[in-house]
Order: sequence, then structure tokens, then C-alpha cells
Amino acid sequence: MGIKNRWQFPQGGIDGNETPEQALFRELKEEIGCDEVDILGEFPHWVTYDFPKMKRVKKRYPFDGQTQKYFLVRLKDKAKIDLNAFSVPEFDDYDFVEYNEVFKRASYFKKQIYRRVINYFIKEGYIEYVVGS
Repeated sequence: MGIKNRWQFPQGGIDGNETPEQALFRELKEEIGCDEVDILGEFPHWVTYDFPKMKRVKKRYPFDGQTQKYFLVRLKDKAKIDLNAFSVPEFDDYDFVEYNEVFKRASYFKKQIYRRVINYFIKEGYIEYVVGS
């Protein structure tokens, strides 16, 4: 959800004494109804960005941006995504997309961050990317 008709990675906050990994599994369960994943890699830095001014006016919480930790995960065999696992779904649809499609669909203020994170996973050999695909 968030900006209408824009694609984004699942995300969320860290509660109490949770580790980033514990928050990852909890947030995946809350947002896509499935925490059956294997962690393949972790981006080595925290990523910070500001919300665009239009987003700040309409937001429901007192923050001007976010600081996030990114993980690369793979769904386990037979894992099922269930966006209706909770009474108020956080997403209304999902789609698996290829590298270039991420940047066509993502909110403009997240594209640079997504490119940085994905390119790190490619460089480190976690993702195979063929030029021109």
C-alpha cells in the first residue's frame, strides 16, 4: 500500500528488543501472510531516506522518513503468500518482477535505494543478472 498503484518490497518496523532478522520474519507474516523464507543475504548498511513532502502531509505517524535494513530472501518450497491472513491486509496485490521492472513500478523516492541494494546483491553473487534482461 502506501502510494497508490506503486510497487514496493515488504517493509516494517522493529519492535522492542527484536533483532532485524526477527522483525523481518514478523513483518513478512503480517504483510504477505508468509514467513517461510530462507535468508540469502543481508545488505551491510542501514539505509535512510526522507518521505516526499506530499507524503509527510498525509502520513499517520510522526516521522519524516525511514531507516531500513534490507535482506534478500527466497520463499521456501511450497510456501504460500496469503495477503488476507490478517483482518486488514497491508497489501492488495503482489507480483514477482525482474530487475528492470522494479524501477518501472517502484515509487520514485525508493528507486535509488532499491537499485543500490539490488546491485549489491548482484555484485556479491547472491543474484544472477544477465545484462539486457
